[in-house]
Amino acid sequence: MNIDIVPSIHGGILLNINNFIYKKNKDLLRKTDGKHVFYWICVNKCGAKVRTVETNEKKHELDKNSTFFADQHCHAPEPIGLEVRKIKEKIKIHAKSSIEDKPLQIYQKSINDCSTIVASHVSKNSVQQLVKRQRRNVENYKEPKSIDEICLAPTMCQTLKGELFLIKKNENLLLFTTNENCKYLSESICWLADGTFKACPQIFEQMYVIHGSIKRGTNEIFVPLVFAQMNGKSEELYTQVFCLLNEFCIEKNINITQTNDLEIITDFEKAAINSLTENFPRATHSTCFFHLCQSIYRKIQNIGLSTKYTNDPEFNPC
Repeated sequence: MNIDIVPSIHGGILLNINNFIYKKNKDLLRKTDGKHVFYWICVNKCGAKVRTVETNEKKHELDKNSTFFADQHCHAPEPIGLEVRKIKEKIKIHAKSSIEDKPLQIYQKSINDCSTIVASHVSKNSVQQLVKRQRRNVENYKEPKSIDEICLAPTMCQTLKGELFLIKKNENLLLFTTNENCKYLSESICWLADGTFKACPQIFEQMYVIHGSIKRGTNEIFVPLVFAQMNGKSEELYTQVFCLLNEFCIEKNINITQTNDLEIITDFEKAAINSLTENFPRATHSTCFFHLCQSIYRKIQNIGLSTKYTNDPEFNPC
């Protein structure tokens, strides 16, 4: 019988018996013999329990009158789950010791030497959250409360190729792009601009992204070229983004404002539309069909026609 103690991702301990994992329910010092007794329950909450005593070598062995039976469990042993826990413990150590490493870099390093099956149980999102939790308590990596408190190492302001990526910063926004990206932007005949909230730290309200069209042979693809972390959605703030972007392009002798062939597609946000129209007067502005459909359906709901829209095929020919 193999019995060992493994660390939990929350800083506690777990008991592994033949690849069945238990979490500590309680521990106490037994008066009759002075031994440190641990009570364990299955992490899968199947009802299986076991009791161990801690030896002088800080190891664990089954307590007297406590027995282990695999039949106590209503599930199979979890060797993969145990390996996943070990990987996450390594990730925790890595997150604290290598502050400059990005979560995705830590993720890649953590799964390099493990099997495909084990790697499939360690998701990128869970690693990102785990790294964030660990670094929250590190003195030099506390969650900033304002943009002024953000202190980025030089390597975190660059691309993997070593190019400058954080091009502008003020009290309202962080603007990310590269010289090469701006060249692509100037050559694009169509931009797609929209904001997202899911990839946004707490001190920002949105991340605004500009995609540009790039020719690949006979095909044309859209790729994200400019990223702006913004703490608001006002017209003035959008104007700051576009002015700072244009300022950077002028510094690099790149022209993004003087083309008559450019089309910019956005949603129906008036602040962004007004600012784009002012800063790119030669461009043609269009709105996204997807957002148009959403806007139409919201209007249908507002005037009480959603039931008719759903049930009447003549009213809803789509």
